[in-house]
Amino acid sequence: MKKVIVLCAVALVVLLLLAPVVGCKQKQVYPQRVSLEEANIIMEALLPVPTYLPEGFEIIGIYMLERSDYSEHMVLFISDEAIDEKQLSDINEVPRKMEMYVTLYRRGQVGGLKLPGEWLNIGDTEGVLVTRETTNELWWILTHPERPGQYELKLSAIKEIPKEELVKIAGSVRY
Repeated sequence: MKKVIVLCAVALVVLLLLAPVVGCKQKQVYPQRVSLEEANIIMEALLPVPTYLPEGFEIIGIYMLERSDYSEHMVLFISDEAIDEKQLSDINEVPRKMEMYVTLYRRGQVGGLKLPGEWLNIGDTEGVLVTRETTNELWWILTHPERPGQYELKLSAIKEIPKEELVKIAGSVRY
């Protein structure tokens, strides 16, 4: 009986060690900080990013929030402050002056945006500005290069950043 237990334990250890080698997927823990290059590989497409940001602002961190066979969810943190690596290592510690959420729906999103708010022109598309208590959120959709996929984007910023700046940032987003 003792030999059977030992053999079972050894077999279990061997299976656990071989799982990554034979292609068994391990459960990924999110959020996960990624580089722009890693985000592009994960999405199997270019991550839409703004080419314009207000003076002094830059993308300080990109995080994968969730991934499935149908969609990927990322967030880009944008700031004009120096952020140390310790803050960036914990998504809850990242200061939030501005953030852009990107969701890629591989099979399209039925119905488009249905949000209450002010409709605004963003380049050759439209978006909805939703006013919250402490932030403004600008939502819009971009067509993914491989139809019927599409990106749903949300640019959220503190109220001190004018809506005209949000529209300018959103209009600069390219992939």
